[in-house]
Amino acid sequence: GRIGTKGDLRPLESVMTAKRGVDQTVQRSAAIGLGLLGRLVSGDDRVQTAQVLLKSMGKIKDKSTKNFAIISLAYLLVEDIKSASTDVIGNTKADEFLLETAEKGSYLHKSFGAIALGLVIREIKDDLDVEAYQEFREKALGLLRKGVESKRGDKKGRAAFCTAVGIARDSRSREALLKIVAQRNGDKMLRSYAALGLGLIGEPTAAVAKAIAEAMQERSSEELRRSTAVALGLLGNPKISGTGKDAVELLRDELKDARTQSHKGQVVLALASVGDHRAVEALVSLLKDKSEQDLTRALACAGLGLVGDLEWIPSLARGSK
Repeated sequence: GRIGTKGDLRPLESVMTAKRGVDQTVQRSAAIGLGLLGRLVSGDDRVQTAQVLLKSMGKIKDKSTKNFAIISLAYLLVEDIKSASTDVIGNTKADEFLLETAEKGSYLHKSFGAIALGLVIREIKDDLDVEAYQEFREKALGLLRKGVESKRGDKKGRAAFCTAVGIARDSRSREALLKIVAQRNGDKMLRSYAALGLGLIGEPTAAVAKAIAEAMQERSSEELRRSTAVALGLLGNPKISGTGKDAVELLRDELKDARTQSHKGQVVLALASVGDHRAVEALVSLLKDKSEQDLTRALACAGLGLVGDLEWIPSLARGSK
């Protein structure tokens, strides 16, 4: 999928269209591979790949395979947008399928439809002079915004829409996400994904930074603490009003207070994504602590690599001692 040519499409397509005798793991891989390889081909070959994926949707019994195929369709549309062409959107119903899946799909597929829409919308810029894509963008954004604000259905589905508008970098969804994060008595899982959505939008206003930081400091849910830490990292390093601190300082405090490996790992990656040299000392300390689990120390090492040399080499050299 990453290094093939159009000649490699056929074996993958045959796996997707086979009526029987195909291992589920192989078919899942083929669904992923078609999305990756479809980005390397063009014109009729990309259209054919989209048609194969669409045709297989009604026949795939394995739910994970179908979800992978949904995301692969999004990849094909994204590649069309990057080349300012309408090969897929003009010759298949991939756009209509994704819209319908996000709006009316089953419980397990609706979320993936929303994420797929977010991936496509993110690539459609205001200056893209292709009417078909601008129309698609308008419909898709309307659907995603409605999904964020809707209180019907399950919380997990709504959480996926919160993530999707973040992926789409939809500024208009910021207030709706902010309202969810600020509800102290609200569902913790939903608040976690709303915070992540705000981080993905990446507009560190004072209100957004404060709401995320306050949610992280509630100590009411580890899931909420992990997601808000990630969100702060995605926002960069905003000042947090009312605390006298910025995001890096709060994340360093959070790292000291974290107890589980998954929590520590998320905070480490958040600090690394901010890329501030003040994270080096905290990450080096974690790396050198032999009482920590190996995976936690490995994440600290990886975090140092992500921070890179944002100050002089000697400060990073401490990690090798």
